[in-house]
Amino acid sequence: MIRKEIVRPERLRHLPEGFGWVDHRLVRKGYLKERSRDALALYLFLVTVADADGVSYYSEESLCAQLNYTSFELKASRSELADADLVAYQKPFYQVLELPRSAEEKNNFAEVMRDVRMCDSNIFSKHREECVSVGDIIKTMTGGK
Repeated sequence: MIRKEIVRPERLRHLPEGFGWVDHRLVRKGYLKERSRDALALYLFLVTVADADGVSYYSEESLCAQLNYTSFELKASRSELADADLVAYQKPFYQVLELPRSAEEKNNFAEVMRDVRMCDSNIFSKHREECVSVGDIIKTMTGGK
């Protein structure tokens, strides 16, 4: 096993106050493999600027200026991401979409939510030990890792 080393401890990342994240399933499930560099740059930009619902509304002119794209390159990248079901676009709004879940992930999620609903009604009862913790929910949803 490789031992992790922090190369620059003075520059250790911290979660920012702004809202944004990149789902690790983009790599694990291969969503990045077939995307062009321009589409990936647009996706990263949209993930970075989107609100908690995944929505942003940068104008075409602003996006072209930020990404150094022509109008044609922006439209092609947007179409590529929409065709891959990664973003939705309805002028002027972009929405970064939740990644589709595999059948296995859906089953895990449904099972976890069933457990959570059961606990909601029992949370303050004598059956509290049957409830699942947030950590258990996360472990289950990530396959126990």
